[in-house]
Amino acid sequence: MFTTFSGIPPDESLPQNSDLSGSGAKDSPRLKRQQVARACDWCRAHRIKCDASYPCRNCRSKGRECSTTGSHEVRTYSLAIKEIERLKNRVEELEHQIDGHCCTIKHSRPGVSLPANLDPLKEHGGNRRYWECIYTKSAHSQSIQCYGPSSAFYFIGRFSAYLSRLLMQPQSDELTQLLSASKVFAKSLGVGVNRAGDGRLTEDGFRQGSNMTRAEEEYFLSLFWSSYHCIYPILDEHEFKGHYASLWQPSGHFRKPSALVDIVLAVCMQYGTALIPPGTSNAAEHCRGGGRDAMTAGRNLYRRCQALLTEEWEGPSVATLQCHLFSVIYLSNASFPNAAHNALALAIRTGIILGFHLEPPESLPRAEKAFRKRLWWSVYVLEMKAAMELGRPLAVNISQVTCGIPLVDEPERGLNPTSQMSSEYLNCLDTNSQFVKLMLATRSVYVMFYNKSADVLGKNGQDSLYEDPQALEKMAEFLSSKMEYLRTWSREVPESLKMQRRDAGDAFSTAGSTLDLCPFVPFQLQRQRLFLELQYHSVAMYLHRPFICCGQTRGKDAPLIDENASTCTKHAIVITNMIHQVLSETDLLNGWNETFQWQWQAALTMIGYVMAFPLAPSTPLARENLDTAIAVFDHLSSRFVIAISAANVTRDLCARSDFLIERFAGLSSEELEVINSGGSFEAVGMANKTLAENTPSFEFPSSSEPEPSRFRFDCFASLESICTGGTNISDTWSYGVMEDTSLELLMGDTWLSTELSVSDIQEPIPSFMPP
Repeated sequence: MFTTFSGIPPDESLPQNSDLSGSGAKDSPRLKRQQVARACDWCRAHRIKCDASYPCRNCRSKGRECSTTGSHEVRTYSLAIKEIERLKNRVEELEHQIDGHCCTIKHSRPGVSLPANLDPLKEHGGNRRYWECIYTKSAHSQSIQCYGPSSAFYFIGRFSAYLSRLLMQPQSDELTQLLSASKVFAKSLGVGVNRAGDGRLTEDGFRQGSNMTRAEEEYFLSLFWSSYHCIYPILDEHEFKGHYASLWQPSGHFRKPSALVDIVLAVCMQYGTALIPPGTSNAAEHCRGGGRDAMTAGRNLYRRCQALLTEEWEGPSVATLQCHLFSVIYLSNASFPNAAHNALALAIRTGIILGFHLEPPESLPRAEKAFRKRLWWSVYVLEMKAAMELGRPLAVNISQVTCGIPLVDEPERGLNPTSQMSSEYLNCLDTNSQFVKLMLATRSVYVMFYNKSADVLGKNGQDSLYEDPQALEKMAEFLSSKMEYLRTWSREVPESLKMQRRDAGDAFSTAGSTLDLCPFVPFQLQRQRLFLELQYHSVAMYLHRPFICCGQTRGKDAPLIDENASTCTKHAIVITNMIHQVLSETDLLNGWNETFQWQWQAALTMIGYVMAFPLAPSTPLARENLDTAIAVFDHLSSRFVIAISAANVTRDLCARSDFLIERFAGLSSEELEVINSGGSFEAVGMANKTLAENTPSFEFPSSSEPEPSRFRFDCFASLESICTGGTNISDTWSYGVMEDTSLELLMGDTWLSTELSVSDIQEPIPSFMPP
């Protein structure tokens, strides 16, 4: 037998009288052996015991360097278990990357092989599964345009499919929208001025922009400061007026062209023309620029502005960016949404070229910094509005924008720093800042909602949430939780910018309290309050509208879907009541072109809700407010031709809604269950002959009949039903629209010499009436 002794040097920490081999050692308890995962190199080489300290006690006592340069070996059970788990996780991660990469190659890019970490779609989220879009012809063109799930086109398409299934009727494939300039004008509002042989604008081309006198132009320009400047304070009044005065020749008969002056004047003509009572005098018609519709007034000025801007593409300036912003406003007012979206792209790119998306350099004066911030964010809020209204992706990655929102108390360019800002001007700045904050809050909810929807669709392998009621209910819960962003904004709006209510009602609520239109409040301040509240209800309506869906989508256990749909309709009702009261009692919204767009979107929302929820408790109120919406369209029709079409379309759809309400009211609970499961009226026992007798035909005289003011109406366009799982909604129901020739006469286009007054086409359209 051999005895092995451990070579442990004496420890200075032990007492001097300790006897390791004596009786004292027998009495003391035996210390637990300390395990070490891996000994240091020197202890391993000499096969002696090491400890867990660094440096170890052996090396410390000998003054040696303690190192572990050898291979990393696991020498304890617990570390071995951890290492096994780590390796398993790594294997699963690699397998997942291989599977995902192969799937991407299989579906997206056959024949391409890239490492998973270099997959461009995977890295940038391009392989996410977003909601399907609608492809339809929405302009005077044979090509189709794409609109997303938040757009009115998508919303109408879903209910066209629903009613096609419900009524079991073959429908027309033609999409017909409202009577708007973009739908019927064969020529656009693009550049149309005279050019020389080398492409330069001629003097005649410069003159073609406007044939008004200086007094007439100054009248329209004076309207700008009480209208659009209240919302978009991006022009210095003193500087702009000085520039305008410098353009006139001493004789006063000719003004030099200026892109900025031309586009501001065009926008003011849209606004000012709507203020002129129709048929007042020949001078009023002359100021309208030869047109009968306020929406397209000043189009020659717009064309000349665009021609001048083409020469600034390579070297844009601040004025170039201002021109693009007002071009977006002009085109939106003229009902050219796609052209406005293109103009927005130019505005965004121009702002980026000028570096406005970045925090202004410290070397700039404080007033210049505030001006740059306000101009950039004014462009961006238009981008956000367009993206939501058309259902299209945002053009700017917000993570790359470092420009801050300007503070209201910051001095503005063109103001004397020693002078106090007027309360009127401060309200303009504050309104603009609150508008920016509202749209940024809306952007957060909008982006999070549709990104979350993409994640859900990706897991289920679907193209639309309407195919999965449970997933749609989860998304309803998600949206409800994120709407706190907008509620927080409404609470933080200054009291001075909140619309007052009678009977102690709250601003920005859907309670339906009556507005307190105090005549002693300044006109501009009242308009700013109205603008902010109508914008708030509008964006809230857009966010909730996807949950106004067909009966079979909701199912029995979907309370949040019904709640969100009801909330959406409440916002539409508030918009309708506010506009109707203001138009009836004041002039606050007179001339404001966006009033029609607010009301049209609200009317569509209420129509969709009544058709989707014919027996809901909120349906009678929604149906009642549709009559109010018709009254609003009738009021606007004297100045906006498109409102005539909107009023007639709404009347026709209300009649169809009444028919559906009557049909649903006569069904039993079992028959309603069949409808909610995807059946039609025929499926619940209605024979084809009975259906044909009780469902009036929506066909009108063919185009061969010689009727100059004839309207062409189809019931609903045929398309594959989303509600039954289809994914193609490229066509929607038809709206009442005149023949192109009659409409061009109505719009008073400059290419046609014949004029037709608004009153000439106000004959009633044959409308569907229930039996």
